[in-house]
Amino acid sequence: TSREGQKGYNLNVRPLLGNSMQDASYPTALFQIDSTKGDVSLVSRYNSDLKIGTPIIYIVIDVYSRLITGFYVGVENASWACVMMAIYNCTKNKVVFCKEHDIEIEENEWNAQELPEAILTDRGTEFTGKNIENLVNTFGIDVKNTPPYRADLKGIVERVFKDINDAFRQLVPGAIMSPNRSRGEKDPDKEACLNIEEVNRIVIQCILKHNNRFMDSYKRDTNMI
Repeated sequence: TSREGQKGYNLNVRPLLGNSMQDASYPTALFQIDSTKGDVSLVSRYNSDLKIGTPIIYIVIDVYSRLITGFYVGVENASWACVMMAIYNCTKNKVVFCKEHDIEIEENEWNAQELPEAILTDRGTEFTGKNIENLVNTFGIDVKNTPPYRADLKGIVERVFKDINDAFRQLVPGAIMSPNRSRGEKDPDKEACLNIEEVNRIVIQCILKHNNRFMDSYKRDTNMI
């Protein structure tokens, strides 16, 4: 601790004595929610010459099953409205929702249409104040917060963000390859050609891939194997 500091010790050095499953013993017991900036530059749906910046992506994931239950992609700053859109998406019929984005799926490809008993968040400004109280009082959802600088406690949802941004970098023009563009690297704003609807479809495809893969590392109950 004296060498790494308390924050460094908690994040990188401390012994791992448990896993996320100890907080969720059945589906919908606990969802994790977080947001990130998408690593891709966007253009307007109405004028492809107009650059509108990068998207904000919210992901909601069920800790027990690792199923992504909802998401939201927008161009505004992180806010309570974005959080509510992501939570609202958790309750939508995904066959109908995907069809709205011209993607045809079967129900078993994304069977998620429920609210959780509890949500784990960080201490972002959108998760503070009366808004959280309304969520608790109206829907009976318990809201839990991670300590500061402890992204590892939401590692399940953090991993999803990496997969989505990797898809942008591998597949689409206008992807942001690194936070600080080096000499000779393409300017993502000049390469940008995707609008918000097209990014939504890419995120949906990433979610479908995530939700339908087999997890070798999943900690299964040995009595059920």
